[in-house]
Amino acid sequence: MQYLFRRWGKKFLSRTASHYPIRSASGRVLLSPLQKDEIRFIESWFQDRRTCELAFGVKAPWDVLETIREEYIEELQKDKVGVLSVYLEKDNKISSPVGFVRYKLFEKGRRRQARVGIILGPPEHRGQGIGREAFQTLLDYLFEQRDVKQIELDTATFNLAAQACFRACGFEPIREMEFTSINTQWTEKRLVMRLSRQQWERR
Repeated sequence: MQYLFRRWGKKFLSRTASHYPIRSASGRVLLSPLQKDEIRFIESWFQDRRTCELAFGVKAPWDVLETIREEYIEELQKDKVGVLSVYLEKDNKISSPVGFVRYKLFEKGRRRQARVGIILGPPEHRGQGIGREAFQTLLDYLFEQRDVKQIELDTATFNLAAQACFRACGFEPIREMEFTSINTQWTEKRLVMRLSRQQWERR
């Protein structure tokens, strides 16, 4: 994920002011720009080995995961556009962040495209449809408000739960590739998936 975010990392400011938070169709999930003081939540999530493996798409020794973790958090702190915290709302109360989504916009020819990703933090929030709802909300935002024509992502080949989520949102696999961490020599296979505006509209 890190490699591809950098590769397609040209940033674009919104043409019109976005109104935050962005709410999911059910109103349960909210997306809002990551705040500096929320980095501490992410740091706590990444103390869990399984969370790191799912987030980075790498099954590696802990010292390798630590290196990737430090690099990833540093990258998040520098990213001023395209990182949205995921919150839950219940009984008019908004939770602390339970994850975040990312997007990078770029132009290919005359077509605006995006690369996206999602990370859920606390394990207790997995398997409840929160990730899918947050991710679908991000996709709707990009297609409806940012005039995106096509969206791509990559996920670890071993992360079958994530692949099921992305397929449920309409993504289709297009190829496999190898990913090598920048600060380590660890390599994992990734599955690249794609969703076009036409596919999204049909859904």
